[in-house]
Amino acid sequence: MIQIRTTLLPAAALALALLLAIAPACPAASKTAPKVVPRAVTQAPPHTTPRTASMWEPVIRRLVQGGLDAVWVAKVFARSEMSYDAEPMGRKLRELHRSLKGGVTVRKIQEGLFALGLSAETPDGKYGPAVRAAIESFQQSHGLPVNGLPNQDVVDALEAALVRAGKASPHPTVWTHGRVHAGVLTPTRLMEAREFHLAHFGTLQAMEQAYGVPGEMATAILTVETRHGRILGRDRAVVILASMALDGDPDRAALFFAKTKLTPTELHWLRETARIRGDWAFEELAALLRWCRAAGKDPFSFPSSPYGAVGWPQFMPSNIEKFGADGDGDGKVDLFVPEDAIHSIGRYFKGWGWQGKMDLGRRQQVVWRYNRSETYVNTVLGVAEHVARELRPEAIPPRSGRPAVVNNAPALQAALGAEQGANRRIELLPGNYVTAGRPLVLRGLQHVTLVGRGEVVLPGLHLERCQDVFLENITLRPARGATAAVTISGSSQITLQHVRMRGASTAGMLADGSATIRLVQCLVEGVQGPAVSAARSSGVLLARSVIRGVQGPAVLQGRSVDRLQVEACLLRENAASWLVDVDAVSREVSLVGCQLVDNAIPALQPGAGGVRAADNTVSGTPVAGMK
Repeated sequence: MIQIRTTLLPAAALALALLLAIAPACPAASKTAPKVVPRAVTQAPPHTTPRTASMWEPVIRRLVQGGLDAVWVAKVFARSEMSYDAEPMGRKLRELHRSLKGGVTVRKIQEGLFALGLSAETPDGKYGPAVRAAIESFQQSHGLPVNGLPNQDVVDALEAALVRAGKASPHPTVWTHGRVHAGVLTPTRLMEAREFHLAHFGTLQAMEQAYGVPGEMATAILTVETRHGRILGRDRAVVILASMALDGDPDRAALFFAKTKLTPTELHWLRETARIRGDWAFEELAALLRWCRAAGKDPFSFPSSPYGAVGWPQFMPSNIEKFGADGDGDGKVDLFVPEDAIHSIGRYFKGWGWQGKMDLGRRQQVVWRYNRSETYVNTVLGVAEHVARELRPEAIPPRSGRPAVVNNAPALQAALGAEQGANRRIELLPGNYVTAGRPLVLRGLQHVTLVGRGEVVLPGLHLERCQDVFLENITLRPARGATAAVTISGSSQITLQHVRMRGASTAGMLADGSATIRLVQCLVEGVQGPAVSAARSSGVLLARSVIRGVQGPAVLQGRSVDRLQVEACLLRENAASWLVDVDAVSREVSLVGCQLVDNAIPALQPGAGGVRAADNTVSGTPVAGMK
């Protein structure tokens, strides 16, 4: 059995002795963190497996020396869930060892050394004594740690040296091979990306204003990494990283190759690589525990990737410390919350050089910093391009009047009631515009634009006798039992773009006696009645929008309607008797090019009806009468 001599700091030793006996729990799990369903743990040979918490002493000692609270750390390592897992380090070392015998990284290093005249060997991708010696010589002359390892630091330094020697372009290279992860760029996954983008448009815009990173880039990262929080892994980062930190000991690492005959060069590689990987895992573990302490999170309460990346954007813990952002303003960084995840991605990209509109090469290089895979980069940029193209917003109409900027409900009402209220633009800064629980009433407005700058929340809207009003980027959360998130009566030429109607109102949008009402790229979610209800109205259009979680007799309703059109919309997880319920006198009611996913809606309409349905797709329960 391997004996690793350790001496705990007095505080840690005392804490551990006490906690091994009582093993109290860590803080309660975060309300936002998903339940962890751990995979089966792969155990190393018996003589390498820690039997008690005391086997973690080398890791615990370093954590306490680094400034973490001894008692709290001891509690973490005394938990029954802290079960050593040999798989992460063993898998990584075996994977890297295979790459020594014909890998891309070794070949790239050989080619660079050959081009600089530092090696006479023909590049073959195989790591041996001559390659090790050439790497060590290069490392020594370029101020790198001299270990002879064929790693990314050497690749980066060689690329810089080639540029200085005039043997490579100093400008970012644009790769155009087009390889992508085909499983991501599917109609279903791209539909999910558009849905997420519309549902979180306010937060995405606020992130863009804060960091200069387009919102579609955050949407794309979350689409590729975790499907917007749907797939978060089955491992526990704290166990993974602690186990790898322990296995950074060269003698422990050698046991992974007990049945493999290693050359002296390979043995040197193994010892150095294990030490470096172990130190990396330890630093990530320390960052993880500091984050958990700061955020009040139980380290065992959330899942991770096989190497310890966590949250919707799959950040390594050290990147949470560097780039984590509090997007929802609660004083904590929680990457299992979409607002924090979105802002953290923006901060990460800005930190790696994203600046406004960049050419393709520079965009590729920044995304490369997120994941060093050309296929990954192409996939992310492909999703972003799709979202930007398919959800290109309509231009906000210009107004000739003096614009106003407001940050609360009284200021907004004053701006609306001002003498110059007509023909003007009012910009709403982020915030919750509380109006005593009642909807904001817009009465008699003409040629007015209301634009939310970030996440703007109103308790509902009521437009009465208005003409040419444009609403952009506003979230409506009406009180329970309210008639509708937005009511439009006796009005014309009303456009809602990027308006999110959420809550328990009895309808999303209710139009009565109005004409030319357009809902573009809107979201209607969770209402207890029709998403759109129109009576004695004409020219009602719902386009490129999302309707989800609606419950009631019908998702769409019309009474004496002339032209009710639904185009290119996504309807997901709604429950109703009919999709559309219109009376006999309504004309030109159509549902075209829409996607219906996992709805509980047995029929398109009651009876024969007069609804035209064309070019729609249905996934899940069929809807009778749909085409």
